[in-house]
Amino acid sequence: MSRQAVVLAVVVGGLALSAHAPEQERPAFDVASVKPRTLPGTILSAPQGARPGGAFGMVNSTVARLVMYAYDLPDYQLIGGPGWMRTDRFDIAARAGRDASVPDIRRMLQSLLEDRFKLRTHTEQREMALYKLVMARGDGRLGPNIKESDDECTRLVQRPPDVPAGAVTVTGCSTVAHLAESSSRTMAAPVTDATGLVGLFEYAFYYSSGGDGLTATTSIAPDIAAPSYPTALQEQLGLKLEANRGAVEVLVIDSVERPTPD
Repeated sequence: MSRQAVVLAVVVGGLALSAHAPEQERPAFDVASVKPRTLPGTILSAPQGARPGGAFGMVNSTVARLVMYAYDLPDYQLIGGPGWMRTDRFDIAARAGRDASVPDIRRMLQSLLEDRFKLRTHTEQREMALYKLVMARGDGRLGPNIKESDDECTRLVQRPPDVPAGAVTVTGCSTVAHLAESSSRTMAAPVTDATGLVGLFEYAFYYSSGGDGLTATTSIAPDIAAPSYPTALQEQLGLKLEANRGAVEVLVIDSVERPTPD
C-alpha cells in the first residue's frame, strides 16, 4: 500500500474525530432529558440539529448511535463498549437556549454523553480493510446501470427491473465520490474514489442482503440470484473495489454507564 493511501485513510478518520480533542472546553445544552425507551418498536428518529433555539432530539436511539452522531462517525470507527450500548434504547430531548449549528449540536451532545452516560473514550490507530473505487473495465466504459445525468439530478432515478426477492436496491444521482462514501457504510470500511470520474451520475443497482460480512438492510431472506455488493458494483455499474489494508483513526470506548432516569 502506498504512503499516500495510508495518509488518506488516516485523514478520513481524523476529520471525524477531531472534535474529541479535550484541550478546549465544549459547550453544553442548557436543559436535557434522558429517558429509557419503554414503548415497543425499532424505528429511529433522525437527529435534529441546527434548529432555532438549539433544539435536539433522538427517539428510540441506542447509545452507540448517539456517539456516532456526536462524533460524526461511521459505525466501523466506533470500537468497544458493553453490549447494552448497542441494544438499549433511549429518548433524548435537549435545548441549547440559543441557535446552534450542527457542529455545535454535536459538541453539546458529546458533553451530554460524558455527563449523563459517564462516557470516556480515546482515539487510536487501528489497521483495517481499505478500498479504492476504480474503473472495472480497461476501456473505461461504465456498466449498464449508470450514466451521466443530463438534467443535473432533477428527475427521480427508476428502480432497476427484475430485482430478485430480498435484494437491496440502491438508486441515486450524485457524484461518484459520494457513491464511494456511501459504499463505506455498506463495506464497513473506508472507500475512496479513484475513478477519475467527474460530474453527476444516475445509478440504480441491487445486491444481496446476506453474506460477505455486509450489513443487511432488509428482513426478507436474500435471493441467491442477487450478487454481493462488490460484484453488483462491477457488473451493473462497471466500477470495482480494490482492497488493501491501512491505518484508520478510531474512537475506542473506555467506559460508559447507563444513565439515571430523569
